[in-house]
Amino acid sequence: MESKKCVEEKGKHGIKNCICPQVLWLKSFSLYWIFIVMGIANTILGTSLVHLEKLMNVGEQTMSTVITFFALGYLIGSILCASMYDRLKPEFLFFAFNSVACVATIGAGLISSFPFFVTFVVIKGIGFGFNDSAGQSYGLRIWNKHQCRNSLIQAIHLCWSFGGIVGPFIIKPFLCEVNHSYENFNKTLNESEIVFEQDKILGNISTTCLDVIELATVRKAFIVVGLIVLSANIPFLIILLFNISKHKKLSLVRQKKNDVVIEDVTEEKIFLGKPDVQTNRIEQILHLKLILLTFVFVFGLLCYYIEGVTIAFITAFALKHLHWSVYQSSLILSIYFGAHFACRLLGVVVSAFLKPITILSITMTVATTAFLLMLAVNALPSILWVVVMLAGFGTGIIYPTNIIWVSENLLVTGKVSSVIVCGGSVGWITGPLIVGMLTSHYGQMCLVYFLVGSSSLFLILFILEALFIKVFGKKRHTSIIQNNILN
Repeated sequence: MESKKCVEEKGKHGIKNCICPQVLWLKSFSLYWIFIVMGIANTILGTSLVHLEKLMNVGEQTMSTVITFFALGYLIGSILCASMYDRLKPEFLFFAFNSVACVATIGAGLISSFPFFVTFVVIKGIGFGFNDSAGQSYGLRIWNKHQCRNSLIQAIHLCWSFGGIVGPFIIKPFLCEVNHSYENFNKTLNESEIVFEQDKILGNISTTCLDVIELATVRKAFIVVGLIVLSANIPFLIILLFNISKHKKLSLVRQKKNDVVIEDVTEEKIFLGKPDVQTNRIEQILHLKLILLTFVFVFGLLCYYIEGVTIAFITAFALKHLHWSVYQSSLILSIYFGAHFACRLLGVVVSAFLKPITILSITMTVATTAFLLMLAVNALPSILWVVVMLAGFGTGIIYPTNIIWVSENLLVTGKVSSVIVCGGSVGWITGPLIVGMLTSHYGQMCLVYFLVGSSSLFLILFILEALFIKVFGKKRHTSIIQNNILN
């Protein structure tokens, strides 16, 4: 009878512990909710980039560095996760780092100094970087024995995309319409001089930004999003209180480090499978392994070039280059995340019967086609709706599918995983810097050229990597068979 009232969870030294189904559900909900919250919070910089630029009276290139600093914080958070996650209770760490992200988000909305704003953005990135990295391991642990484990883990990414869909709609009411022909945003006007205009296309009524007071409403968006981030602490706090009531003491230390390492390695082998010479032929040759890891690093970098840069700059592009309304510009980011979400939802299904290389071939071709269509945006501005839809669908599952593809040729250990993460982090850090510099000096169309070039290189890299695996993998496979025959 006891087994029906509890769910097995792998514990120390492989011993199975029994946890209440209610706690398992709460842990699952807490993980999904925190990823929805991160999806919402991650849209605020891209959606409000133009308003922040005007409000803080900085140039486009300077403001674009905010995305870079956020990525830097994200990288620091991931490193902290690697050193702390195995030592302390995960719920406590989620609570602590999410609280840091909450305070930093609200703080960013309360200050006026650009250097302090950047500091808060970095701190926010640290909190979310930890949560993102820890969330994968946390999900694997709580769903270790679940028959739908892989689908449940894929759903984590779905939640992030869903948050990305909702985020711009939450932020948009706090953004006034940018008057592109009005240069002096520092002029103070009376209430009678505030102009209300109606968007002729979408019928959206909003206040035109003519002074700093109107622009300053964007600060309220940071405060509201910060409070939403705070809500993600509640389920983790409940879990901590439940553990205190169960064990009659407050214990924040989880296990000895060595025990956790053994346990995590065991779980990793269960999840990814033990490397086999038939499917991991490059594993045994060092220089081939290093070449493949180089491919993986650049793959992660280019992945974030096309995905991260699109998220960060597509709203500003629509506002500045196409002179669209704030409503339209915010909506276009939601459409991107909507397609992103749909692709990840579909990916959970098609991964069961399609090979990773097939999925990557389709999605990367769609993404490259989307950005090539973007070249026609001057002649046909409405094509941007099609572009973001195809781009969102094309980039949705590239990153997780690539990890699965790599695992067929290499055992994805912590070191291999760090190469993938580092590649993405470098892309996230350098991409906004490059695009910000180009658009500041040569105009907004540089964003289009950057995305076209990056997506084309991405597709070429994928083809080269596939050929490398096919050619050298076969040679290695043949040599293994010959050695087995000789022995």
